[in-house]
Amino acid sequence: MDKKEYIEKLTNLIINKVKYHSPNVNTNLIDFALISAVGINPSYPIFIFKKELDNIFYKAFLKAKKIVDFNLILFKKPKVSDRKILKLNRTFVMLENEIGSSLFYSLDALNVNYVTHSDYENKLEGEYIKINGHTIQFDYYPYYFYKKIMIDGVIVEIKQFLLNGKNFLINFVNTHRTNKKVNFEINLPLPRGYYYFKKSIDSVEIENLTSKQKAYFNYRFKDAIINFSTMNGIESCTFACVNLKGEIKLLPQQTKKYYYNYGDKKYCLYSPKEMEYFFKISQHKMNEIFDIKITSHNKQFDDNINFYLPQKIWEKWQNFDVDEEKENEWLNLRKNIVTKNEFGEQINKALQGLKEVKFYRNSRWKRVFILHNNSCYLFADKIKYYNFTLLTKEIFDKNNEIYLSFAS
Repeated sequence: MDKKEYIEKLTNLIINKVKYHSPNVNTNLIDFALISAVGINPSYPIFIFKKELDNIFYKAFLKAKKIVDFNLILFKKPKVSDRKILKLNRTFVMLENEIGSSLFYSLDALNVNYVTHSDYENKLEGEYIKINGHTIQFDYYPYYFYKKIMIDGVIVEIKQFLLNGKNFLINFVNTHRTNKKVNFEINLPLPRGYYYFKKSIDSVEIENLTSKQKAYFNYRFKDAIINFSTMNGIESCTFACVNLKGEIKLLPQQTKKYYYNYGDKKYCLYSPKEMEYFFKISQHKMNEIFDIKITSHNKQFDDNINFYLPQKIWEKWQNFDVDEEKENEWLNLRKNIVTKNEFGEQINKALQGLKEVKFYRNSRWKRVFILHNNSCYLFADKIKYYNFTLLTKEIFDKNNEIYLSFAS
């Protein structure tokens, strides 16, 4: 990164700080009269910069002040000339060790550039999992991301799925007869905003200071190193993330399972059995949502409703977002294939080229085969119901394979 690009990044960080951050105010004992008396207008954001202002940061602040208006308070003597400081509108040099405690306290309470709990530098790489420094590239399966790899004699199996938030299930197996160590890292970006972080033994509480909504990063990892994002000189960066690093130590032939969750509840899974059960529940819930699959003479149409649309919708959900257009498209396609009333469900007999419809019912896929001849009937459990094609709950409860014939 050259100097010009670096200044541009700093400028954007300053602008975002002023636009998206509010002061971490925890008291009403702010002396607004005193702030005004020293020439500071408290109706504008107060940005305290505690480093020595050099030429690079000067240029960044100069560019930022052309876009957003705020009070810049310099707590250390700047390295640039007084003439340059005069070009920075609403900028005040107040040496930290020379101002009174009342003014310091009031300014600090209104500071949008307040100090966070970590000096971790967020490199804006997005969400990732790294094993021994290598980023894992996942494959999509309905409805989870999956990867199984071998690293230095250790089998690493990772599943990422949705249920009560975003879940990560990671399995390490040492196939050697010697001890092995594997370095692990997970990085989760947070939605744009400013946050308060509180770390406990098995979770990080994340509070959005604008909406007051809370989220939790839950983990089962002894001696984990937890960091939160900041950038040099610009505290509590709006591009916030939670980052966990740790070293997995494996004895010969040993297996270890780890579980991580990012959601709105504080909890963790500890036994391998409940981890796998939780994963199965997530798949069950997804199948209940995308509850039909079809086979017809039009493969493109089949792939669209069976795979493409569910995948795109799920990927949005796992990023805590929605794609209303694709959700409505899938729902409309489903309504065109199957209609529902109080008595049961009816496959659209006018749909051309339909060969099979699978329904997810009673935690299983029920197959309905479409026959094409001159009579109309439903065949199930060795019984043929003439002039009847309604798929009732009783029919689904008793049968895994059903045959429907619509009169041509």
